[in-house]
Amino acid sequence: MKTKLHTKLPSENGHFQERIVGEILIKFNDPKLHCWFNIWTESESDMILWHETIGIFTLELKGVNLDAIEKIDLNYLKIRNRNPELVPWRKALQNWWNFKKYFGFIPGFAIPTGLWNQITREEWKKWISKHATVERKNIEKLIQMGDHMIMKEDLKNNDVFKKRLSFISEHPPIGKPTKYPPDTKKLEKLIQVLSQGAENKIPAAYRIMRIKTIEDKIHDKRLGKIIRKYSESKKDYFIIYGKAGTGKTIYGIEYLFNKSASYPKVLFLCYNKTLATDIEKTKDLLIEKKPELNRGIIESKDIFNLIRPHGKKTLGSYYEEIELDQENNESYDEWAAEIVNELKKSEIVKGYYDFIVVDEAQDFKDWMWELVFLMVPKPSNVLILEGPGQEIYISKKDTTIRLKEIKSQSYRAEVRRVFRNTSAHWR
Repeated sequence: MKTKLHTKLPSENGHFQERIVGEILIKFNDPKLHCWFNIWTESESDMILWHETIGIFTLELKGVNLDAIEKIDLNYLKIRNRNPELVPWRKALQNWWNFKKYFGFIPGFAIPTGLWNQITREEWKKWISKHATVERKNIEKLIQMGDHMIMKEDLKNNDVFKKRLSFISEHPPIGKPTKYPPDTKKLEKLIQVLSQGAENKIPAAYRIMRIKTIEDKIHDKRLGKIIRKYSESKKDYFIIYGKAGTGKTIYGIEYLFNKSASYPKVLFLCYNKTLATDIEKTKDLLIEKKPELNRGIIESKDIFNLIRPHGKKTLGSYYEEIELDQENNESYDEWAAEIVNELKKSEIVKGYYDFIVVDEAQDFKDWMWELVFLMVPKPSNVLILEGPGQEIYISKKDTTIRLKEIKSQSYRAEVRRVFRNTSAHWR
């Protein structure tokens, strides 16, 4: 009997390493091994494995060799020509939480770990001892992490693979060992939801909750109250800020829909491509449910998608080359600033949007702000959503002078209470 594949094998275009691993697992011919690939929620989960006698695992695959790794510590990883990201075991955990949020209630007994199909355990340990960017006391932890992940030699045959899964089940890279097997009904529920997610049969539970929240708040008096306070303040800029989970994005979407009633072309802008895609899907579902909200052009983009067509017009094919350095070093930012300067001279994009909501403002660099305010008629036609202390993509080397200037000239409203569990309150 064969390994049970519940999704199609990943395509060779863009998911080549996942496909290689999938083909290996199929050749194991283990009828108790179940595989799901590339299930998309807020982010993409590379693999979810269930071995009936061992447990359930969510895997983040890194199909690179050691030469491609530029930096790694206990939390973050930098691979050449890629954005900084969480280390595989933490990314796998994040994907599992996204999965739970996406589909609603799901048993939380999957074990997160990483899979390096190009690196042996011995190579990992030797490389980490020489190159890891961690304090000496943490190097040993990072070296030992190789035992808690699936490495190249673990894919040799099914017996070796099961032995490694058993070890990881008893010694997970994060947290304590999970109870397995869980309640039968919970397990059946998980398998059902995994299959539905793979076939994209059901909309995201968290997205449905978001839509309901927006519907409840379309006529929220509290938002109207702070808008009036902003108008009375005579300030040029308007910022909503708060800790993670306080509902800044929800209010931004609501505000954008309200503005679409009087402005023909509005934009939700953020740093992260995944968030931009998610907002676009949420918007479409909301309009499908409430057609009266379809009052004009409402777009959702990440900042790099916003500048891309203008970069190609300004720099031609060379832009595609420098785009590879998008978040890798200062060179991309220098070119992006040059593109914005050229746009200022030509005034091609001046007032292109009537209103823009900027989310993840804490990660925006100076050239990004220049582009934002170039594309609206006036500064007051921008709502800024900021999460101080939630910076992910920006580094100490990046210039953020513009944001400091904006904050000094803005009316700022703080969302204080956690929005995911209770109503938001303004100060």
